[in-house]
Amino acid sequence: MSEALGPIIEAPGMRIQFLIEGDQTNGAISIFRCDFEAGAHGPMPHSHDGFENTVCGLSGTVTEVVDGIPYTLGPGDVVHVPRGVVHRTEVQEAASVLAIATPGLPGPAYFSFTGPSPAALRASAISRK
Repeated sequence: MSEALGPIIEAPGMRIQFLIEGDQTNGAISIFRCDFEAGAHGPMPHSHDGFENTVCGLSGTVTEVVDGIPYTLGPGDVVHVPRGVVHRTEVQEAASVLAIATPGLPGPAYFSFTGPSPAALRASAISRK
């Protein structure tokens, strides 16, 4: 992946790179890639009141648990996560997914793993609206 696409956000067992940020689309959409190492701990159960996600499998296999229902995603598989629905990601093997958020509220600051910056707090507050 090219660094020119967007910043790479590193977290234990995963990396995130934004391909299109909401600022580039007047807030309509943001698209980011998540690459997981085998056995990585994906995001814990959470929900987004301010936006919805569509997750597309690119490589490997992950399980997206949406409202308690597991969906196995391999290359080409897609699942939609509506606003306000609790979901989480389970990772058994190395895998990559493409996430599409509408509207495009989450950006790199949303995924701050080093502590709550003012931008991350604003993004988090927006996602709860």
